[in-house]
Amino acid sequence: MGVKPALTAEEWAEVLRGEHGADPPGYLHGVKRITDERCHGMAAACLHGQEYGFTRTDVERHLGYAEALRAKGEATSEMETWHDSMAARIEALLPPEEG
Repeated sequence: MGVKPALTAEEWAEVLRGEHGADPPGYLHGVKRITDERCHGMAAACLHGQEYGFTRTDVERHLGYAEALRAKGEATSEMETWHDSMAARIEALLPPEEG
C-alpha cells in the first residue's frame, strides 16, 4: 500500500491557485498559513517522523548514486547536479545528526 497523499488533488489545486474558499486571506481550511521564512522550518517539523517524510538514508542514497555514476564515468553534469541538489534539499529538512 502506498503512502496517502498529504493533500487531495482538489486541495492542491486550491493551494496552487491561491484560493481559500470562505477563509480569509492568509488562511487555508481554517488554519493560518505562514507566508514568510518560517515556512521552511514548519515544513521540516511537519515532515519529521512521518512515513512520507525524508530520512538521512535518502540523503546518503542520493549522494551515493552521484558518486557511483562519477566512479563509472557515467555521470552527466545534469545528473550529478540533480542528485547533489536533492541530497542538499532533503538534508535541509532534517534535524542535525546526533553526535
